Amino acid sequence: MSEAARRLQDVAVGAAWGLGAAGLVAGHLRLEAPWPLFAAAAVMGAVAALAVPAAEALRHPLLAQAAAVCGLMMIRLPEPTFFLLVPLLVAAAAWPLRPPGVPETLPRAVPDWAAPATFALAAAVFFVQSAGRYRGYGAGAKDLGLFYQTHWLIAHGFPPLNTVMGMHALADHMELIDWLVAPFLWIHDGPATLLFVQAVALASAVFPLFWMGRRVLESSRAGLALSWAWLLAPDMHLGLMFDYNPTQLGCAALLWAAWALTCRGWPAALITALLACLSKENTCLYLAVTAVVLGLRVAPRRRAFTVAGLALVLFALEMGVLFPRFRSGGFRHWEYEELGDTPAETARTSLAHPDRALALLVNHPQKRRSMLLPLTATGFIGVADPVALVLQVPNWAERLLSTHRTRWWGYHYGVPAAATACLGLMLGWWRLRRAERDGRRLPAYVVGCALAAGLLPPT
Repeated sequence: MSEAARRLQDVAVGAAWGLGAAGLVAGHLRLEAPWPLFAAAAVMGAVAALAVPAAEALRHPLLAQAAAVCGLMMIRLPEPTFFLLVPLLVAAAAWPLRPPGVPETLPRAVPDWAAPATFALAAAVFFVQSAGRYRGYGAGAKDLGLFYQTHWLIAHGFPPLNTVMGMHALADHMELIDWLVAPFLWIHDGPATLLFVQAVALASAVFPLFWMGRRVLESSRAGLALSWAWLLAPDMHLGLMFDYNPTQLGCAALLWAAWALTCRGWPAALITALLACLSKENTCLYLAVTAVVLGLRVAPRRRAFTVAGLALVLFALEMGVLFPRFRSGGFRHWEYEELGDTPAETARTSLAHPDRALALLVNHPQKRRSMLLPLTATGFIGVADPVALVLQVPNWAERLLSTHRTRWWGYHYGVPAAATACLGLMLGWWRLRRAERDGRRLPAYVVGCALAAGLLPPT
C-alpha cells in the first residue's frame, strides 16, 4: 500500500471512530438534530488520525466500522446498542490486548498506600453522597426509614416490629446482620449512621479486590484496576444513592468471602461467608455460586465447595424453618402476579402458556439493561472465561423471574451483579494472562469502560 493510500485509510478509520464517539454523546443527550455533532466528530477523528498515525485504534478498521454503525444506531436504538458501543470506543482509546507471542513488559508496581488511600477516598465520597441525599430530603420511608426504625428497635432491646412494613422485620427478609449493625446507633443515633456503615462497607471491598488481583493476576496494578472497577460500577452507585439496604453490606462481604476462599484459609473463609449469608437470604445463593465458580478456577476446591454447601444448607433452613416462624405463609417474595399467586400456579401457567411467560420474563428493555450493564462496565473481559458468566446467574434469575418492575432496574437489586461482574473480570483477566494476551493498557481499558458506562448512559 502506498503512503497516500495508507494515510487515506487512516483518515477513514479515524472518521469512523469519531462517528462512534458522537453517537455515544448524542444517544445520551437525545439531541433532536445530531447531524452537526456527527459531522464535527468525524472531522475531529480524521484530524486525530493524521496527527497520531501510530495510534493502535487505526490498526482495527473493522472495529472502527462497527463503532460508526453503532454510533449512528444510537439515535434510534440506544438500547442495546449502547452496551456494544462502550467497549468498542474504550478499546480505541486503550487497547486491552497484546499480540500473540509479544513478551510482556512489567509495569511498575503501585505503592503500598494506594489501596488504603483509595478506600479512604471512596468511603468519604460515598458517605457525603448518600448523607447529602438524606439531608436534602431525598430519602424515603422505604428503605432508609424502615431500616432506621428496625435498627433503633433492636438497639433499644425491642422486637423489630416495623410499622412501615406492618410486620416483623424478619418476615420480609432474613437480614440477621441488622443485629450486628444496630449497636452503632449507641455511638450516634440517626439514619446517617446507617449510611456511614454502608459507605465504609462498600469502600472496604477495595481491599479484597486489590489483594486478589495481586495474588491471582500477579499484579498490583491489576488489583487496583479491579478495585476501581467496583468503585465506579454504575449498579453499585444506584444502590448507594437509593437508600440504606443490607444488600450492599452483603455484596461487600461477598467480595471479602471470595478473597478468603482464594487467598486465605478455612477460618477467614467461614467467617466472611457467614457475614455474607447474614445480610440477606438470597446472598446465600450468590455465595454458593461464587464459591463453586472460584473453586473451578482459582480457589481450593474442597474449601470452596464446602462453603457453597453450607450456604445452601443455611438458605434451606431460612426458607423452610425460619421464615414460617415470622410469617404464616413463609417467604413472601415468591410473587408473580401476572402468572399466578403461588409458585405452583406460576409453573402451571408457564407450562400452559410458554409464549406469555417468556414475554413477561424476558421481553423488556429494563431487564436486558440490568443483564448487560455490569458486563459493559467491566469491558466484557469476563467473557474471556465463559465460566465467569455463571457468576451472573443468580442476579439474572432474580431479574428475569420477576414481574415486579422495581426489581428489573436500579435500586439495590443490581449491586450483587456489580460484585460478581468484578469477580468475573478477574477470572477473564486471569484467562487472558495465561494465554499471554493481557495488554499493558488493560487496567486503563477496564476503568474507562466503567467511567463511560456510568457517565454517559443511554437513559
